[in-house]
Amino acid sequence: MSWQLKESQLQMVAAERHAQWQWTKSEKDRKRYYRAVRALERHIAEANPMKIYQKMLEIQKSLKAVPKNGFNSFHKYNYVTKADVLQAVSGPCAEQGIVHYVTVLDTTIDSGCAFVKVELTLVDAETGEKVTVVASGYSEDKKGDKAVFKAQTGASKYAYLQAFGLATDDDPENEQEAKPASKPTPDTADLKTQKAMKEYREMIGQIMEQNQLSKEDMPSITGYPTLEGADLLMLENAFKRLVSHIEQRGVVA
Repeated sequence: MSWQLKESQLQMVAAERHAQWQWTKSEKDRKRYYRAVRALERHIAEANPMKIYQKMLEIQKSLKAVPKNGFNSFHKYNYVTKADVLQAVSGPCAEQGIVHYVTVLDTTIDSGCAFVKVELTLVDAETGEKVTVVASGYSEDKKGDKAVFKAQTGASKYAYLQAFGLATDDDPENEQEAKPASKPTPDTADLKTQKAMKEYREMIGQIMEQNQLSKEDMPSITGYPTLEGADLLMLENAFKRLVSHIEQRGVVA
């Protein structure tokens, strides 16, 4: 039998040999049919290895919402930590033979503020195929010694979330059970955060409209490539920098 047969033909032959193996009474024939089936199955698998995107899909199917185990005591909101994300993806990646690592592409530090760009690389250990995801992170630290680390951590976390389409656990009941009663209930804190974020977006939009600024002007003014998906801290900083820019221009917002 030629090994050049198409995959569909090989599968039909394998199914036929498997049927013969099941019904034959001869132990010798059973062993012969068993070996033939296994050889055909190995050949099919080797000739048609799973692509990295297929493996990523299998990983995504196995993942569940990541719980928000982190708590920001200043702004009073819960968030997903990088450790939570890595714990969720590391096991499924290992099962599929996917190696993952993060590389820092760019770092900018200015007056205790750090802006970083990182690249998440996913490598199929079997085929060598690669997939990369680029993400940015921003952080401020009064002392200035932790800003870069915080920005890298945030950027890495969001790169993993984007790569695997990870959802976060927004169930208020789960969050209430995880936090002490002395802290604001997560549902109330989340509502306040969302309200503040909405107000900042509206104020930023009004200032842009009044001063005839476009989205293309914002990166140079705020220091952020985009405000899409920005959290409360980023919006607050963007608003302050925008107001400062307008004041320096001598235009009243």
